[in-house]
Amino acid sequence: MTMRRFRATFSPILFSPIPLLYCVLSLGLLMRVWRLLMNYSLWLDESSLALNVLSRNFSELTEPLSGSQAAPVLFLWLSKATTVISDSDSELSLRLVPFLSGLAALLVFYFCCKQVLNNSGTLIGLALFAFSPSLIDFSAEAKQYSTDVFVSVVVAYIGFLLISTQSRLILLASIFIPCVLVWLSYPTPFLLSAIGVVGIFQAWLRKDKIKVYYLSVAIFMWVVSFIAFYLISLEEITRRQDLVDYWQEMHDAFMPLGGGSVFWLASKGKELLTLPALGPLVIMLPMALAGVIIIALRDWRQALIVLLPIFVTIAASALKMYPFADRLILFLVPQVILLVAISVEALLMMKWRHVGLILSSIAVSALLIHPIRWSAALILRPGTFEKENFRDVLAKVLNSSECRSRIFIYESARNHYSYYHLYRGFDNDGTAKVVSQLEIRNLVSERPSCFWILYCHVPKVREDSITEVLTNGRYRPVSHISKIGADAALYIIRERAE
Repeated sequence: MTMRRFRATFSPILFSPIPLLYCVLSLGLLMRVWRLLMNYSLWLDESSLALNVLSRNFSELTEPLSGSQAAPVLFLWLSKATTVISDSDSELSLRLVPFLSGLAALLVFYFCCKQVLNNSGTLIGLALFAFSPSLIDFSAEAKQYSTDVFVSVVVAYIGFLLISTQSRLILLASIFIPCVLVWLSYPTPFLLSAIGVVGIFQAWLRKDKIKVYYLSVAIFMWVVSFIAFYLISLEEITRRQDLVDYWQEMHDAFMPLGGGSVFWLASKGKELLTLPALGPLVIMLPMALAGVIIIALRDWRQALIVLLPIFVTIAASALKMYPFADRLILFLVPQVILLVAISVEALLMMKWRHVGLILSSIAVSALLIHPIRWSAALILRPGTFEKENFRDVLAKVLNSSECRSRIFIYESARNHYSYYHLYRGFDNDGTAKVVSQLEIRNLVSERPSCFWILYCHVPKVREDSITEVLTNGRYRPVSHISKIGADAALYIIRERAE
């Protein structure tokens, strides 16, 4: 076979977006499976939520959670059902719902892209979504944020179908599916506001009375479902001033009213664009802004479905109804990725094709180089991606031959220890004791010959101050165990050591 015939036969197959789409989709799914199978130790937020899920029955999960935790009741019920059905309290069981949500979100996002982009644009959008480090990471974390992303893409897909088809099945789906999603994800009302406004307005412009009727019924059902959800599960959370104070102090999560709002919006715009952990801001910002303009000019309905949830979430933040910060806005990442993919698609469709190809290649390379390097590192050096490896540190201390009768857990790791002690069989004898800094000071005055202290999720300054107390009390560390986010030290009184 000559080279010319080879190119004519195989080039359409090798370089067609369709095989590459399936390849990217498969790799994205595999990366999420790999991340789950790493089976990392639960970090603070995961262990705090896990204690609520495992210690309560289904009805008790509708009550306010302990440990400064909050999660939608349907997410909690699904997580509880997973542990009951699997008869397991393991990390994998607790992470199964977010994991399945992450897989489903990737699949549904592919169909969202097909509604907005051509094959090349869909390939780019899917690649950005599939390899986003943040989306991969949260898909294997026992929290609700991956489920928020799943709900976000499902609602967006329903919206795109509503404006492009007259199917009664889609209209019925738009009534009942969101009623369930309201119970699964807190940001669902922000997302539904977009498809409700767009759907009703389009039907009114077209004088489509049947569609106006169906959508009016849908919106009524959404509101009823949300009111029920609010009364059963959400009302108490809205009164949790501790959560409001935490998000404001740590993340500046609520938009100020006044002159400071401009700087706040600029800061939060940067945070939202960097949240997917794709390319640098110098690439993400112009691409996203260009995407806003392009989609607005192309189809105002699609533009509202993509953009309105962002604006509504900001408005909710200004009213202190929802924090606009960090992982709580992960559900807006699909919208950001769609905007960027629209920009890249526009470059590929430029009149000067060679210029467009060069510019789009540069943009895609800049956007994907970090995610691909991150994915490669996750495969080759998985141990460096853990947040707080309390489990392995505790296991090493419990298996140590030295001073096993005196093991103290610093109070910041109380929930870590409670989960692994009560539900994973660590320290069955109950040897370890959770202590505060004051109790450590008292311990020094009692002059035990040796003891272990385990730290996790504690600031370095606090740990150093405790070390200073022990040093001044004539104790010195003779053994040290250190893992990512957690460590332990064996202290021996100096007279004995010397």
